[in-house]
Amino acid sequence: MKNYISSLDFNINLKKNISAIIYSFFIGVGISSIPFFYNLIESIRSERLVHIEKEIQIQKIKDQCRNKNSNYTRILNQGFPDSALEKFYICIEENGL
Repeated sequence: MKNYISSLDFNINLKKNISAIIYSFFIGVGISSIPFFYNLIESIRSERLVHIEKEIQIQKIKDQCRNKNSNYTRILNQGFPDSALEKFYICIEENGL
């Protein structure tokens, strides 16, 4: 008989505090998801940093292939833009792009 009474009290308290239980559940889910979102943000930042570094490296190679002493500039100054473009692509391929 004592167990039956205690289970009734539990059911009554459960009905009274259902909103507190739901709020506690969502707070627990929110707190446990913080590390996941932190790692997600860090991975996005590192991918963006790698992408920016790669763009800077590509720009340096392009600038190196277009400098004053390059074949591209000399052939372009002679008036052969198609051949100059070919030399530019060759220079880029030689430097690793």
